[in-house]
Amino acid sequence: MVRLLSVALIGRDKFSTVVASLDALLADLPPNSDVKIFDPGYPPSILDKIRSLSRLSCHPISIFPTTRFANTNYVWNQFVSVANGKYLLNLENDVIVQNGCIGDCIDAIETGFCDIAVPKVFEEFQSNVHYNPTVSEIIDVEGGGILSKLDRGRDAVVPIAGGRKVKHLERHCFIMSKTTAKRLGTLDEQMYCRTDYDMSFACHRSGIVIGIPPIASVTLSSKLNSEIDREFYEFRWDANRVALANRRLIDKWKLVGFKTTIHHVDEARARLMPSE
Repeated sequence: MVRLLSVALIGRDKFSTVVASLDALLADLPPNSDVKIFDPGYPPSILDKIRSLSRLSCHPISIFPTTRFANTNYVWNQFVSVANGKYLLNLENDVIVQNGCIGDCIDAIETGFCDIAVPKVFEEFQSNVHYNPTVSEIIDVEGGGILSKLDRGRDAVVPIAGGRKVKHLERHCFIMSKTTAKRLGTLDEQMYCRTDYDMSFACHRSGIVIGIPPIASVTLSSKLNSEIDREFYEFRWDANRVALANRRLIDKWKLVGFKTTIHHVDEARARLMPSE
């Protein structure tokens, strides 16, 4: 059976937020959708909560095994190989979908506005911008390299309203057709970090159009249960692994002027694990 929408609920760096993410997702799903929850090592207590919520849903929900602490590109590739929806939704498990988000994203694709729809992303509440870019440009330079210009809009005095086309996406939540997924091809499974940039550059080179629909938004939860999430989180934000991914990104795309520092690792650990 071909469904309208297949969803991959993917763990990025934590386990504890998945039930809240799934609950919000189910409230916004259109008819004829199914959800695939990829299990990178959820504790039994979390799996029990997922199953309890699944039994109450009118949408088919499946739990798929994947590699322990699998990175998001690996899981996306796994998802595309088994998904049968006309449209595919990537949702990281610390993201809360807001009402109307999914419909607005699908409409943006169906009307030809874009090939990949990505909502605005806020942190915890709607006035705290995580992704609503004021600048998003990818420029091909001599010698086959790339110049990337991105301001995610976090410091904008007046956030940009409405929909628009951009060059950079956020991996937290996006929707594309199965046809576009095949056109994009297999994502780089050695990218443990910088997956947003890597996928954006791949879209640019493939002529795939990224758009922000006018209404769609999600919130990113920074809540973390240290007892449950610590091991996964520390694996994801390992400084050596992130540094290798950053260097891989620069070399792979021949980036011009891209920062070589990885201060975002320290910032992430300090924000999500202040006790360290």
